Amino acid sequence: MGRSETFESRGDAESWVGEAFGDLLDQGIDQVRLFDAETEVYGPMSLHAENN
Repeated sequence: MGRSETFESRGDAESWVGEAFGDLLDQGIDQVRLFDAETEVYGPMSLHAENN
């Protein structure tokens, strides 16, 4: 479990995930969550492709 840097907006945070997801997977991270302070506003979101 860890935390990234703090972002100014949800859009900035989502953009960062889009840019960093390959590195996150390489680090063994399977999912991400978006928080506003201590309140979870989104997630968990898997970093793996869905298998339908």
